[in-house]
Amino acid sequence: MAATIRPTDGMAPFLELGKEQTAAVIALQKRLLDAYGQSSCAWLDRIRSETKFWSDVATMVTAPRSVPEALMGHQQCIAERIRMIADDGRRLCEDGQKIVATITQTMSDR
Repeated sequence: MAATIRPTDGMAPFLELGKEQTAAVIALQKRLLDAYGQSSCAWLDRIRSETKFWSDVATMVTAPRSVPEALMGHQQCIAERIRMIADDGRRLCEDGQKIVATITQTMSDR
């Protein structure tokens, strides 16, 4: 018959070692997954807007009946594309800040 090892009172502190760190890591992972989920939804919306943008560009390029109309359409497309790029940069910075804030907050909570 195999001997069963039972923890004694002296071993209890060693058995508790790591529980707090494990709980902290699990909390961090949960918060990061939530932040990543929110970010993913925002970027998915961005992909949809990109698809709509290029569909609208196709319409703008084929619709003009004169050179000035065509130039105006191209100007509008370029202006919209620049706005979208600026929004992407802003969103990327905000997402990075959220991730860093999540990590910092989780670590300071422990």
